[in-house]
Amino acid sequence: MSRFDRAAASYDERSGIPPERRAEIVRALAGLTRLAPGDVLLELGAGTGQLGACFPALGVRYVGLDDSAPMLAEFERRRPAGGAPIELIQADVNVTWPVASASVRGVFSSRAVHLFDLEHVVAETLRVARPAGATFVLGRVERDQHGLRGGLRREMRARLAARGFAPRDGERRQRRILDAFRARGATPLGPVVAASWSARSTAARVLEDWRAKPGLGGIEPPDETKAAVLAELAEWAAARFGSLEAQHDAEERYVLEGVALPVRQTPLTMGDMT
Repeated sequence: MSRFDRAAASYDERSGIPPERRAEIVRALAGLTRLAPGDVLLELGAGTGQLGACFPALGVRYVGLDDSAPMLAEFERRRPAGGAPIELIQADVNVTWPVASASVRGVFSSRAVHLFDLEHVVAETLRVARPAGATFVLGRVERDQHGLRGGLRREMRARLAARGFAPRDGERRQRRILDAFRARGATPLGPVVAASWSARSTAARVLEDWRAKPGLGGIEPPDETKAAVLAELAEWAAARFGSLEAQHDAEERYVLEGVALPVRQTPLTMGDMT
């Protein structure tokens, strides 16, 4: 069972990109990577399709991988009636992808790099990429580090570390994977701000979101550790902000950053990866 199975039904409500910004982000991605109608776009960690469901309107053939059947079931509910084809595949990104070699124009992942086996994803991307040109792009949400969520996240990571659990650093892992592609001759794309919006939340809502998510800080500490950290965060937030129910406004941005892969004369095979 995937760690995200239980979170599927409420994922959009807790972790969603505003609906009015999703098509804007996909258009920005298509522009950055020069995706054209008929091109194949592979998304790693398709989730509930917040962004994936927008690609067919551009004529882009979309293939989404995710190891959670409930997440893909949520995606199916928003599958568009028209446009280019969508193919959803239940598969673990960290094993060999059920995707043909030399078939993909772009590989994309949104807010999932902390789950990747980095070397495996680099190798598989190079295998499935079109020799004539392809891209690899990561998307992330950036928030004010001094705002509500930023402060809670900083305190959460410190409390996990104090208990001997090292939270995964998504930004550091993003740099590592992009550097690995650059070491193989890829050239940088971005970063670009694809969309921005204002978000309103409360400490109570943030903590409830984290309570409902699988794990904490990108890792899976014991349940009692997670509960203790969240209880401490509630005390910290009440002291810091005066009330867990106080509303806070913050600006959020969706940022795209990736690489253009080098043109090759022949496609890579699995033997080239070893």
